Amino acid sequence: MHRHFTLRVRMAHSTDLYYPKHMKHILLYIIGVVVVLIVGFYALNNFIYTEKQGDSAGEPGYKDISYVIEGQEVQLEDGNAQMPAATGTAQIVTTYAGNEAEGGLNEDGISDVAFLLTQDQGGSGTFYYVVAALKTDTGYQGTSAGFIGDRIDIESVESDAGVIRVSFFRPETGAGTTTENARSVFKQFVVVNNELVPYTN
Repeated sequence: MHRHFTLRVRMAHSTDLYYPKHMKHILLYIIGVVVVLIVGFYALNNFIYTEKQGDSAGEPGYKDISYVIEGQEVQLEDGNAQMPAATGTAQIVTTYAGNEAEGGLNEDGISDVAFLLTQDQGGSGTFYYVVAALKTDTGYQGTSAGFIGDRIDIESVESDAGVIRVSFFRPETGAGTTTENARSVFKQFVVVNNELVPYTN
C-alpha cells in the first residue's frame, strides 16, 4: 500500500527574504541606541552649561552676582553695572571683559572661574581688574577684585594650582598705549577668605 505525500511549498514573501524578523529587531535596537545617544548628548550639554552659568530658574550665573571693587560692592547684571561716582555727575561703568580661566581656587574640589572686569570712571583711562567667582552648592559667590592696571593690553589670564596669573603688556614711560616698546609683565593672586590677595612665589 502506497501512501501519497503532498509537498507544499510556501513561497516566501519578498519582505521575508530581504528583512528577516531578527534583522528587524536589530534595526529597531540600533534606532533605539541612536535616540538614547542623542538625548544623552543634549542632556550632557545642558548640564555643562548649567554648571558654568548657573540655573537660570534659580541660581544666578557669575555675570549676575556682586563683586567688591576698591571697597565698593558692585552688582552685575548680565556682566554690566552702573553706579554714580562719589563726586560729580559721572557714572562708574563696570563691564565684563572676558578672558575666563577655570580651575579650583579655594580647595573645595569644585572648579571656579576667574575673569576680567573693566571700570570706566569717566576719565581718560579704563581700569582693569581680575575677580573670581567661587562655585558653591547654592550658586556663585564673588570675591574682591585685584587691580591690574590701566592703559595696558591684556595678554592672558590663567588659573593653575589655585593661583590666578594675569599677563599683560605695559608701555614704557612715554610710549603711549600701544604694545610697541611695551614689556610683558604679570600679576598673580590667590583667594584668601573670599578675597583676592597678591601672590608672589
